[in-house]
Amino acid sequence: MKVQTVQRGFALGLSLLWIGSLGASRVYADSVRQRRPTVRISVYNDAGLKRGTLLRAEENAVEVFRQAGIEAEWKNCGGGEIVAQLSKTCGEAAYPASLILRIERRPRGLISEPLGVAYLSENGEGAYCDVFLEPMEELQRLQAVSLDALLGHVAAHEIGHLLLGMHAHSVDGLMRARWSSQSIEELKRGALGFNLRQSATMVGRLEFAQATGKDGLVTMAEAAPVAVSALPVQCPSSH
Repeated sequence: MKVQTVQRGFALGLSLLWIGSLGASRVYADSVRQRRPTVRISVYNDAGLKRGTLLRAEENAVEVFRQAGIEAEWKNCGGGEIVAQLSKTCGEAAYPASLILRIERRPRGLISEPLGVAYLSENGEGAYCDVFLEPMEELQRLQAVSLDALLGHVAAHEIGHLLLGMHAHSVDGLMRARWSSQSIEELKRGALGFNLRQSATMVGRLEFAQATGKDGLVTMAEAAPVAVSALPVQCPSSH
């Protein structure tokens, strides 16, 4: 934002001061960002979600992870209106720092219709997760919540499963197994996130992988869906 005054010299001084302070702020922000571990998520938009909705959803998820002390980098690898980014790392799956998120219209082969599912190996590691658009659209109609905010939080929940491993559900917060109306109200206020223990676990796991270089390809196995109790009876599941 530029500051306008009637005295040109004074305006110039303010502009230089603003530029200097902006530069200092950027340096500080960059240093903070460098101190946070990073998780990279490759996104496949198989549901044909509109570009604007997808980008806003990713921004919502970025904020959720940032509050947990983690930087989330998104690479849109194709599908729908999204143009594939020409990057060698797009689509790379390596636990825990490089993960795959696929957006699909509906669950396939699942008894119930969860909002998302994460795939974990027997030792609790995984790099793949899916989220499902149609159940989220139904929830959007029932709860008057924005689709981009809902998608961003559901994506963060499933990525949280990949980073936290087995038994990641909690009695409150983002990692509830079943989201109630209270959960949706917290989401609308921007208060639905990871708790301190979950944040510390994810940060520690990413920092260890970064320090040791111990991240590698994993295979898909067990599913860990998130369900919402506000959906019709045939939709939610518990596990």
